[in-house]
Amino acid sequence: FTEDFGLNTIFTSYLGFLFICSAFIAIGIFISAVSQNQIIAGISSLGISIILFITSSISEVIPRDSLSGLVFAIVCVVGISLGLYWLLKNIWISIVTLILFIGAALWTYVKNVSFFEGLIQKTIKVLSITKYGNDYFIGIISLSSIVYYLSIIFLFLFFTYVLLDKKRWS
Repeated sequence: FTEDFGLNTIFTSYLGFLFICSAFIAIGIFISAVSQNQIIAGISSLGISIILFITSSISEVIPRDSLSGLVFAIVCVVGISLGLYWLLKNIWISIVTLILFIGAALWTYVKNVSFFEGLIQKTIKVLSITKYGNDYFIGIISLSSIVYYLSIIFLFLFFTYVLLDKKRWS
């Protein structure tokens, strides 16, 4: 009976759709908590959701050379340092983090240039929400995709909780 109608595939497709939607909703709730304006929060959530949805396609047109990978790593380190400053309001922790991670990236580049080849594509594929959802649509439930989606959902809901708690007490 299940072979005729493909009920397993239908069930896993619904499960995958539920995980994907829950991840987008958790990200949207976080963006809404960050923003002071509902319209900006809605447009930002939609824009980020579209970008996350098409990341797999975007990765094909991005350069794969090692220098681009190094620049990408440095931009990520700067973003992490700015995020630390925004969260902790401590300039020294941000500066030390920036110096240490940029130094580590440059040292790695000098020692092993091939590490940075295709780094942008690898990162995009790891962060791609749709990559993990594709298995569900062909009837496969994998533990790695369940952990990925639950991690995304938990992290963004936790970030939202911390941000709202911080706003409440300030």
